This record gives sequence, C-alpha cells and structure tokens, in this order.
Amino acid sequence: MRSPMQIHSLLAVLSTLGALAAWQLPKAKPDGEHVLVRGVLERVEWQEENWQVALYQKDNKELWLAIEKKDELKKEVKRKHYMASKQAKNLFQGLSVLKASRTLGTIDDISEFGIAGSHEKIRLQYSHKSTEFDIGGGTYGKAQTYVRDENKVIHLIASNRLAGLRHGATGLIERKAFSMNMEDVEQLILKRAEDERKLVGRKTSTGNNFFIADPAEPDAKLEQVSAWIGRLLRLRIVDVDAQMPQEPPVFIAEIMNHSGDVEKVSLWEPNERVAFMQMERYKNVLMISKHEAQSLIDDIDLVFSEGR
Repeated sequence: MRSPMQIHSLLAVLSTLGALAAWQLPKAKPDGEHVLVRGVLERVEWQEENWQVALYQKDNKELWLAIEKKDELKKEVKRKHYMASKQAKNLFQGLSVLKASRTLGTIDDISEFGIAGSHEKIRLQYSHKSTEFDIGGGTYGKAQTYVRDENKVIHLIASNRLAGLRHGATGLIERKAFSMNMEDVEQLILKRAEDERKLVGRKTSTGNNFFIADPAEPDAKLEQVSAWIGRLLRLRIVDVDAQMPQEPPVFIAEIMNHSGDVEKVSLWEPNERVAFMQMERYKNVLMISKHEAQSLIDDIDLVFSEGR
C-alpha cells in the first residue's frame, strides 16, 4: 500500500505530464468566424476553366477590372479592361479581411467538398504576402463555400464574398461612362465642325436643383441644353475595345468638374448595331447604345441654338 506522500507525488507527476501534453498538442480551430488573412489588398485574381478575372488598382488608386476569356474555336485569349463598379469596390474592400466561418483542417478524402474536380481558384495579393485558395462546392443552400489553402487546410467561407467574381464578373463592370453627374459640372465646351459653345453648370438659389446655362446669362436655365447634357452624362457602356471609326466624330465635349478634372468625349454616328464613343480614361473606342447616341445627335442643333 502506498503512503499518502507517494500518492501525492504520483498525482503531481501525472498533472505535470498532462499539462505538457496539452501544451504540445495543436489547438482546435474555433467553430466561430475567424480571420484567415488580413492586409492591404493590392490585387484579386479569380481563375476558372475559360475565364480569368482580376481586380487591381492603377497608380491613381482607381479600381479596374480585367477579364480574360478563352475562345476555344479560335484558340485565342481575349483580354478587356473596364472601370470597376460599386459592387466591385465593395467586394475588393471586403476581401482586405478574409474570414472563415469554420476551419475543418487537412482531410484526405476531399470528394465531398467539390474541390478535387474544380477549376476555380482565387489568388489574393496583399502588400505583405500572396495567398491562393482552391474553390470547392457549397454547403446545403450554398450559403457557405469550401476552400482549400496552400497548406491543404479546408475552410468554410461565406459564398457572397466571392459570388461576384464567378462566370465573367459582369456585375463588376462599371457601365456608366461618366464619373460625374449634373451637380459636378463646373463648365463645358461643345465642339462640332467649325462651331463651338461654352456653357457653365449652375445650382438654383433655392432647393437642390442643378442646370446648365450660358456664361453670359448664368442664372437663366437652358432647358433643352440641360436635358441634353443630362442624357449625355447618363450614357452607358455596352463594351470596350471597338475599332476607331474612319469618319470624324459628330461632336466633342470637354466637361470640367468643380475640382478642375476634365472628361473629354468624342461621339460618332452609329452603324446598324451600335454607336461609338471615345474617352481618355479608356485606351480604345467604346461601344454605346445606338438609340441613346442617335438621340443626342438628333438634338445637337438645339444645344448650339438655345439661348443665343
């Protein structure tokens, strides 16, 4: 029979061994949401079988979207660059902190997670590191998506963090051609052939209404010109990288905002399908709605004559 002193000594040894084992064993990941990576995000790349989508910042900090699509018939890759939409900006900002709802660890049999046959990947480039995840299937209801990191650890993340990047990312394209609205206009110059007209943006003395006026009578609203400029500023992009038309543009508009930034746009006669427009922020000619362009061209005489 052991003495009380021996029993206490044995318990002390067992306690010490237990504490040492607990210290050496890996800690279980929490079931609640936790951060996988955090940092200053510089670039997001999404890859799937026939698409690659990238969100990146230019030197002026504007967020742009690059889309590459494989043409299986022509055996070529088409690359296009677009201004990023508000949805894209929210997605990009949200990925500066990537969180997992749950971490499952390394699992040998990954068949049930949809990762083995997946062609989808996401690469996140932060200022301090780059990390990549394989994208798998979703849980019941698709609210959560399985991803696997570079260490083969499987995590669950919210599906809505990545949904906008899938299948060409059309929702991430900024379709609005101009970055300014009527209230942003300080002054503008319209040119066609040998004719030129200078106009100014104004605000009503009461209320919050904005209009266009002639500099000679800055408080007199030009009704038709204001409506025309409003339509011009609402033009939407159908696509980019069109061929430059052979003929000269119908008109050129140079629009300055209150900060002194100028947006210059040239607009051509439409063909049987679309119309063409050029802006300095885009490298090549843009395609816009034939109907919207023709409407502006049809009313251009009113813009040069009203109030004169």
